[in-house]
Amino acid sequence: MSFAKILSETKNGEKICACAGTISTREGTATDIYNNRNNKEKNLQLVDKVISSGHKTIIEHHYFNIAFENVSVFFEQFLIEFRLGAYTIKSRRYVNFSKAGYNLPKDLSEKNKKIMTEHIEDMFSVYDKLVADGVAVEDARFVLPYAFASNIYASFNTRELIYLISNMIYGRGKHFIEIFNLGMQLKEQLEERYPNIVDKEKHNYKDYKLNLIDYPSANKITFETADTNILQGISDSESIFKKCEQLLGVKTFDIKQAKTDSKIARILEQFNFTIEFKNLTLSTLTHLVRHRIQSIIVPYLQTFPYSYNFVMPPKISENEQLKELYTNAIKRNREVFEKLRKANCTSEQLIYITLSGTTVNVISTINARELAHMFRLRTCMRAQWEIRDLMRDLLKKLCNLNPILFSKMGASCFVDGACPEGKFCCGKMVEMKQLFEKLTKC
Repeated sequence: MSFAKILSETKNGEKICACAGTISTREGTATDIYNNRNNKEKNLQLVDKVISSGHKTIIEHHYFNIAFENVSVFFEQFLIEFRLGAYTIKSRRYVNFSKAGYNLPKDLSEKNKKIMTEHIEDMFSVYDKLVADGVAVEDARFVLPYAFASNIYASFNTRELIYLISNMIYGRGKHFIEIFNLGMQLKEQLEERYPNIVDKEKHNYKDYKLNLIDYPSANKITFETADTNILQGISDSESIFKKCEQLLGVKTFDIKQAKTDSKIARILEQFNFTIEFKNLTLSTLTHLVRHRIQSIIVPYLQTFPYSYNFVMPPKISENEQLKELYTNAIKRNREVFEKLRKANCTSEQLIYITLSGTTVNVISTINARELAHMFRLRTCMRAQWEIRDLMRDLLKKLCNLNPILFSKMGASCFVDGACPEGKFCCGKMVEMKQLFEKLTKC
């Protein structure tokens, strides 16, 4: 049973928010105002009055720490698109999810529920067989349906939490029973602190029906690797560099300085690149979306089940028996999908049997500072192989487009001359240096 629970919050949160609502118009220091606001009822009345007039920033001072327990992975995907939250998620790369359990949509007919249950358990059995045959759990997870359970710690300020809950119960989340129910749980808990605060947002969400493309049935299952395509970027940056250097009074831009000097780093923020990520598995989509300093367009959750393209991990494709096991599992998944589709299962229900190895395309606009951060983490040997290969491909393409910006970017050991991974270091710094020197040679 999935549920959401507020575990802890800012002490005297409503008092701090009330103080923030008065500091602009009251004399006295910040601590004087805080020491004089001890009436909780009056504090709540003031907060209600201030946010009703549109000044919502005052409630950003109250933070909540939340546990999402045994929620489906598809809910996780919905959640992490809210970029002003902080998330820590149980890793499918290191933890065996054989006994994780799964969720099913509550509105299935008994017949369809039986079909879906048997299929999900079939996919879990394939996962077990792959792991037993020596396949790493980070590769075996590609056959797990999006129904499987995830556990998450998340933190939000009150304003962002209201926005999340509103989307769950009034916006696009309301189309999914699990998301709606979790939203109602959070609403009830939040309104114990701030009565009726979520309902104030209801008027912003008009009742609508998504007008999505009618996806036809596909006849052919395909396996394609992930790829990148730069849709828009700056090829010539020298004049912008010179203006920034002149403004800051520095002689030359050094990417190493950008790590420790925020003023230098902001030069990188002047350069934005729009990138298409193609054939990205749903598992690896999580790695990408968790980088929050980007403007990313992810397909609606309802469209995920309609992809017939998958990724086959190299370690599986190298072994004929594992390859056959993996391919047959995907074929069975497609057969069950079509069976349930003909039995009038909705897109919102079918997403629960969408496999994690299913691919989607996304588009994102990212500035060069965030790209430098992403390359440090995601081109490292310890990064998951799919996102690692994808980001190395992107680095090479960006370097060819703009060598001034990208020729010195790469994994931490290449950029900084040291590995931050401690005992988990791959121990291949010399090889990595040679690799990135070749990769960024423009």
